[in-house]
Amino acid sequence: MQLRPEIQITSMIKSLKDVIIPAIDSQNSFATEQAHLVVGMLSLMITQLPMQFRFDCDQLERSISTAKRLEEVYSRDTTTRGEMRSLIWSVAQASETLKHFKIDPVRILETIHELNREICRLISFAAEKGCDPVILAEAEAIVLDSSREQLLRDRALLVPQGWEKIEHLAPPPIETLLAPAS
Repeated sequence: MQLRPEIQITSMIKSLKDVIIPAIDSQNSFATEQAHLVVGMLSLMITQLPMQFRFDCDQLERSISTAKRLEEVYSRDTTTRGEMRSLIWSVAQASETLKHFKIDPVRILETIHELNREICRLISFAAEKGCDPVILAEAEAIVLDSSREQLLRDRALLVPQGWEKIEHLAPPPIETLLAPAS
């Protein structure tokens, strides 16, 4: 059920090109132009999305560098000492943030896929080799539990898309299901 942004954007582009744009009245050049503009912007988004996190980290690194250079310059001036303390604290916080978030989200996704492949490989191996049925049942329960938890999060993430029609059956807000950022 995971509809990652790349898949969602690709689906929107296909829908616009194959269904919506051909249905626009050919006399309505403004609507046609705007629809093509939306396709262009979505196409741009799909190429930018994988780089956005690295782009933001790069910007943060450059902002830290700029602040440190300004710190050097203003450290020679006594009138800015009070304001410098705030900048120094902010640089320290920014540097700490950057240090903790240097892992590329693409690598995180690749790691998730790799780990899930290994989980599947182990379960298949155990079943093929005739592992103890009690252990197989325990492993099955663990995987089903994990799948249930992931499906709940997948559904919660997609609530804004309107798939959950019966409100009392809708999952809780995604923010309440995710582990707090460390």
